[in-house]
Amino acid sequence: SDDDADIVIKADDSKVIDLSGLENKQIVVVNMYARNYTDWQKNEVSEFYSLNDNFTIKNKANGQFVIINMIGGNADTSFYRFNVNGKGTGGLTDVDISDTVILNAVNVKGNIQIGELCGIVIAPYADVKLYNTCNGRVIAKTFENVSGQLHFVSDEQEEVYISAQQLGLYNRNTPYESERWYLLGMVPEKNLME
Repeated sequence: SDDDADIVIKADDSKVIDLSGLENKQIVVVNMYARNYTDWQKNEVSEFYSLNDNFTIKNKANGQFVIINMIGGNADTSFYRFNVNGKGTGGLTDVDISDTVILNAVNVKGNIQIGELCGIVIAPYADVKLYNTCNGRVIAKTFENVSGQLHFVSDEQEEVYISAQQLGLYNRNTPYESERWYLLGMVPEKNLME
């Protein structure tokens, strides 16, 4: 509930999360509400923030967790780049941000397009499609790499490259024909060219 959140951002509010005064709090909970509308193609859309909103997290302390609960999204949505302490997340390789900024979309049940993020996306009931390079992790019902890369940066700041390939395990007319299985290959950057 909003009473349990440290910061509440309604659908039409400014998309700035200012953590001033919360620097000593290890976990900050933010409730961010979606703006729901029908686009020009008559598709239902849930928009938590747009690229024009200049979504920003300010005054985040190192090691401080920011959990952003994405609330009220009942249609397809997108999570793209934003700023943390003046740094854009597009192409950002920052262990602290990729481990501590969490986009909690457990109630989103449509498609989520992601790109140029640094952080963790939790969307166990959504189909997530990656369109640009991201640094962090994704938990989703399904994951498809359309045209990007997903990098995981460990505490030692060693990049790990992941490649996903969908497997065609089941033929038509089987009980599992609608399930999607993926083979993931992971290799640390230092071993990539050996």
